[in-house]
This record gives sequence, structure tokens and C-alpha cells, in this order.
Amino acid sequence: MLYIIFLTFALAVNALTVHNPPVDGSGGAAPSKPKCHHRVSKHDEYASYPSVQSNSQPMPIGWESGLKNQVTYSTIQPLSASSIVPEVNPNLDFFIIGDWGQPNERQSQVAKVMSDLAYMTKPDFVLSVGDNFYATNETKHDGVLSTNDSKWNDFWLKVYQGFTQSIPWYSVLGNHDWLGDPQSQIEYSRLNPTKWVMPNYFWERTVKLGQHEVAFIMIDTNYLVYSTMEIRPIMLNNFQRAGWTDGNQTVKMHLDWIEGALQRHLDKKYVFVVGHHFLGTCKPVGHMVELQALLDKYQPTAYLYGHHHTLQATSRGKTQYIQSGAGSVMEDSCPDHDGWALGQTNGFVHASVTEASIVFNFWDYTGKIVHTVNA
Repeated sequence: MLYIIFLTFALAVNALTVHNPPVDGSGGAAPSKPKCHHRVSKHDEYASYPSVQSNSQPMPIGWESGLKNQVTYSTIQPLSASSIVPEVNPNLDFFIIGDWGQPNERQSQVAKVMSDLAYMTKPDFVLSVGDNFYATNETKHDGVLSTNDSKWNDFWLKVYQGFTQSIPWYSVLGNHDWLGDPQSQIEYSRLNPTKWVMPNYFWERTVKLGQHEVAFIMIDTNYLVYSTMEIRPIMLNNFQRAGWTDGNQTVKMHLDWIEGALQRHLDKKYVFVVGHHFLGTCKPVGHMVELQALLDKYQPTAYLYGHHHTLQATSRGKTQYIQSGAGSVMEDSCPDHDGWALGQTNGFVHASVTEASIVFNFWDYTGKIVHTVNA
């Protein structure tokens, strides 16, 4: 009799454990979505760049170099293929924002528009295309210096509220992030995998879209740009910590990884390459010229990026170039820009993807659509 009571109790606890929904980081359940959208789920796949040289703790199982494992949002543990039952997602929605980590009135206004739009459209995630944290008069340092840096709260969590804080932010680094401790943003991802997702400097993700798959190739463009320039000692030191010390050989290694990723995803319905530095809309610098050649060769669906603090768009062949670098700071559009451009404003991009089409809507800080790209 005691055995039956104990077995019944154990089964009840196990049921609660299996079906407990992912939490939003505040202790409550993440809000449900009225339509079948993607989170980081057991249907998503990751692969990462060769391991970063660091004194920090090793990354969790599934994020080691060269592995591609299917992971869950709540546990970051590998699942066997037999446990996977792919869901059919009729559409995929996400926001694209870059150069947002400068607290000011415009950042707050853009964040408010994002939150309001997210309440209606229920995006699956936010793509953060770099320059996530700037220096200010109070903080003095660019980037973040640790996983406990006050900027995580003051520049991000307190600013982007509502639904935009209940979904993950898939991130790459910008040049300002490399002027802090870039490894801390990877470590923060390990500690907060339901909010900040950046398992390495180079990584991939695939998601289901109807009967097809969509690939996101997340890349770090900083060495491609700054290895050809005289740079600040802190960035040089961070490159060395990452094992990027041999100039053209490191450039080749980065470009080879990117080309390999493009080749791996030739069978995907859509392929999005996500980086920080511009191509297409503005004249490329440094070894970004070689990256441009790769994109021209493989013709991914889009290259998504920031760096220049404007909203811009153009196309080359079948590839759309979507620039969203106006999250909190602004400047004139590139003098040599190609395609549509809007400078001296702030905003972000909303992407809506179906099996039949892709729509990129450019939103400004007042809540107005200022441009649309249909792909």
C-alpha cells in the first residue's frame, strides 16, 4: 500500500516537471501565444564556432565546438532524435534592432513602439545585430564587463518591456561590445538562456516553417573589419583572448566558417545571415569585401545588420540587405548609399515570414511605417 502511494506521488511530481512551461525570468509563466510560433524549442538546431579560448566555465552540452544538437529552452540539454515531433509553423515573426545600447529618450520611444507592436503581432524573437551596450558618462566603459554589469538591467531589461522581454534576443556583437568584455555576453547567455541567446561568436539556428526550414547564420564581423586597422589595445587584447591572433589566417578561418554555413543551408527555404557591419547599403571596408563576394556567390535570402546608425535597404541579386542600426543613436545615411535610406531618425525592422513571402517593415520611433520591402 505504501509503495502504491509513493508511486502515485512520484508520477504526479514527474507530470508537473514535464509540463511546466518555460518561465519569463521573473518567476511567472511566459505568456501564451494565440498562434503557433517558434521559441527556442526542441525543434530548433544550433551549431557553434570552434571554442573560444577563455578562463571562464565551459559552455553547456550542445554548445561545444563543431556540434549541432537540438536543445530545449528550459534545460539546454541534448534530446535524442526519436523524441522530436516537429510542429508546423505557418509563419515566423521577428524584430531586427541594432546599435540600441545607449539610454536616452529615443531608445525609450523605440522600445515603446516595439512593445506595442509585439503585443499585437507576437514575434518569436528579437535579432540584436550588435553594439548592444555603449559607454555613457556614468558607466565610462563600452560593452559590459561581467554578467553582473548594471547595464544588463539599466540599458536592456528596464527599457524593453512587455512582450519584448518574454521572448529571446538572438544576438551578435558590434565593435562597441568588443571594447568591453565580449566573453561576458556569451556567459550571460549561458546563465539566462531564455532571454539572451549568444552561445558563441559564430553560431547557427534552424526553425521549421510549414513544411520547410529557415536558417539563421549568426556571425561576428569585427575581425573582418578591424584586423586591417590600428585599433584600441582593449579590442586587440580581446581578439587575442578569443584566439584571433594570426591576421589573414584568422580572416580565412572566419570566412571559411561562413562559407561552410552557407553551403550547409543551401537546401533551406530561407537563409538569413546576421552580422554587425554593413554591406550593400554602404561601401564595405576591410575584409568585408570578401564577405560580400561570398554573399554574391551563395545568394542567401537576406543579410541583416546595423553599425551605421540609420535605416536602409537595398538588394543584390536575390539577396535583400536590411540595415537596422538606429535603435538609440542616429546619423546621416551613408553618402555613397545604394537603395532606400533614412537617416537622422531612430527605429527598428519587423520581419514577417511565410512560405510564400517575406515582408520587412521599417518602423520609426513615432510608431509609423516609413518603408516596406517585399521579398
